[in-house]
Amino acid sequence: KRHKIEKNVHDYPDVITSCSVLTKLQYLWMARFHVLGAGSVGQLIAHALRQHAFPVTLLARREALVQEFRASGSLLTCQYGPGQFLIEKADMELVQGSGTEIRNLVVSTKGNDVVDAVRSVRERLLADCSIILIQNGMLAVYQELWNEVLSGWDASSRPRVIVGSLTHGAYLASSFHLFHSSRGKGTCTFAEVDASLPCLSNLHHQQKWTEPRSLALQALLSLHSLSPEHPHTHRDLLRQLQLKMAVNCAINPLTATLGCLNGQLLEDPNTRDAMRAVCNELHEILQPNIYTTAQEMFQTVCKVATATAQNRSSMLQDLSMGRPTELPFLNGFAVRQGLTNKVPVPVNTLLHQLVSFQERHSKDRSQRIGLSPLIERAV
Repeated sequence: KRHKIEKNVHDYPDVITSCSVLTKLQYLWMARFHVLGAGSVGQLIAHALRQHAFPVTLLARREALVQEFRASGSLLTCQYGPGQFLIEKADMELVQGSGTEIRNLVVSTKGNDVVDAVRSVRERLLADCSIILIQNGMLAVYQELWNEVLSGWDASSRPRVIVGSLTHGAYLASSFHLFHSSRGKGTCTFAEVDASLPCLSNLHHQQKWTEPRSLALQALLSLHSLSPEHPHTHRDLLRQLQLKMAVNCAINPLTATLGCLNGQLLEDPNTRDAMRAVCNELHEILQPNIYTTAQEMFQTVCKVATATAQNRSSMLQDLSMGRPTELPFLNGFAVRQGLTNKVPVPVNTLLHQLVSFQERHSKDRSQRIGLSPLIERAV
């Protein structure tokens, strides 16, 4: 049945009107997305899916959050300007216990939580499910998920894996009120990879792209409000992920260390030099599978810093709230790769050490600089 439906689906916005009533019901059932990680990114994806009529279930770890959501009418609010709101209805249930079976799982937690997140719902995943990963530091996140979870999955029932990379700025003004600060400006990249391979740098992933697109990937590529893109080749995907790695390794730890806005990094030659050095080091450690230049990395970092000039990075927000950061999947990844390849990465190492120190003392620091408790995901 799944293959029959896939064969008829070429563009999600058209499929509802073109299918029979029975096929519509099958399609809607198969298209339900469960979102694990209902922070700013998770709600951004959930809201976009609901705008296109896809059923969405948010997965929560606390009963109190489920009750709060239902008491508010089970509504997700997305604000993208003064007085400009989009409101959509969704479902929410607990991660624990018996819930609905999962065919499409969006994992939008921090990279540190991805392995535990997938494990927590593994018994609910259908045999031909899709797992959509949306994290910073995807090169390291995927590798850890494969080592800890996917490698132990039987090949006949191993899920499809779709990796996503976003440049959207969004934050939660309250539990279910999202402010999309880069609507019309940000983009996102989605691509299905071969989950039998342990590393995203393996170009054999390209063979997977010759197969028909999954329903989940077609759905994600139809979310026009997010300006989705599908890379033409796996090299193009790697280039996007490598550029995103440069952005996060340069902007996040520097803003976290200095306690400044993204755009302020461009105002001083010392911070600009530091960002350029981060890019140069990343370009060296990602050899030989590097599909961009150090200069393009630096230009992309500056472009994102300009576009998100008034935003606080996710790492700065994590430190201000006393939460673990994504450091192990960003500069930590750079340090490990440097050791493996015997390439010195002094600037990434220093940033890793400084943020690690601050992470251990983040509660005292949040009181000292007095940051507000907005939950942002700008870069």
